[in-house]
Amino acid sequence: NPFKVPSDTELFSMRDKEIKKAQAEREKKKTMKVHEKTTYSTKMKAKSGLRKALKREEEEESKIEATCEERLKVLQEMLSQKLAMKKDYAFDRETFHGYLQDRKQIFFLEHAIAVKRREIQKMENIAKKEEKKLEKAEKRMEKDAAMFDVFLKENHNNSVEALRIAKRETSAKTKKITEIQGITTEIKKIQSDISRLEDTLQEYKMYRDILYHLSPKEWQEEHRRRHKKEKDMKTESRINEESASPPSTTEQGEGILMPFAGHSKIWGLLEPIQLSAESSQVCKSVPI
Repeated sequence: NPFKVPSDTELFSMRDKEIKKAQAEREKKKTMKVHEKTTYSTKMKAKSGLRKALKREEEEESKIEATCEERLKVLQEMLSQKLAMKKDYAFDRETFHGYLQDRKQIFFLEHAIAVKRREIQKMENIAKKEEKKLEKAEKRMEKDAAMFDVFLKENHNNSVEALRIAKRETSAKTKKITEIQGITTEIKKIQSDISRLEDTLQEYKMYRDILYHLSPKEWQEEHRRRHKKEKDMKTESRINEESASPPSTTEQGEGILMPFAGHSKIWGLLEPIQLSAESSQVCKSVPI
């Protein structure tokens, strides 16, 4: 029946047949010569001609359907007129045969119309279902689009915040690098000062040794004894007083320079050594 929707198995079998037919046509075209093949425009013209033919067939079918309905109405009117005219008379053989033919045609036409109406109703139901599915799909799409817009906004805000944090951290890093460079410059300056003072100290120590060797032997012996005695006393005091702090550099310098108290010239030469030692100790205590 052309007015009945085919089942799923029939649809799949028709699809397989069409696929096989298309494959066979492709294989056939591979073996064809150039003049035997058709161009794209020829194919499109053939398709358009097929569409026109199908359209003409549909128009003819609609015309036939309208004609059938008109014929049904005419037959019904004729039958009603005949029945009204001959209801009081007996039917002869020809009239009865004509009546049967008319009823037969009426039945066929009514059956065709009923089948077409059922198929139209089925198509309308299917169209309504598809419209509902399409509406649901559109709603889901709108919802997904709204969620995607929210995601894009959040992502944009997060990226802006990340850029702001990165900029702040970069500025802080640059500031720290500048501070480190300033501290490094100060450290190098202090190191150069320490090196200069150490050179001065070594020079003063050389002068001290020269003066020590030029001093009288008696003074050297007395200086050794005093120095040894002071060293022993310091050792004993360090052992006896464990919690006491060590003597400062100034006291050590005074202990060393006490024997030179009687020699004003030697004291004047060795006094810068004491000051240089104190400066060196202060420089060494500076953290680097």
